[in-house]
Amino acid sequence: MPAYKLMYFDTKGRAEVIRLAFAVAGQSFEDKRIPLSMEEWQTVKPTIPQKQLPCLQVDGRLIPQSRAIMRYLAREFGLYGDNNDENTRVDVIIGTAEDFLKSVIALRYEKDDTK
Repeated sequence: MPAYKLMYFDTKGRAEVIRLAFAVAGQSFEDKRIPLSMEEWQTVKPTIPQKQLPCLQVDGRLIPQSRAIMRYLAREFGLYGDNNDENTRVDVIIGTAEDFLKSVIALRYEKDDTK
């Protein structure tokens, strides 16, 4: 069984759906949370593909991009469907989770209190 290490900031954000996929699959993984102080991130950032998080390490191989990670885990753990139609339904769920997260992030950083 591969060794999994998920790297993300010390918050839920884009990594939370990935953490949930591990939980649904009953798969253990190292949940490496980088403090939001950014000091550690500045050290880690040059070593990460595309210089962004989340990033999943699988036996030393790095996989960037939250959607790519989610699809990888869905295939790896048998969470994708048995045919193209079922796979598309999973893709819709992944896309919906991403859209929801974008809305939450926008609310979090909104400067106008009336919005």
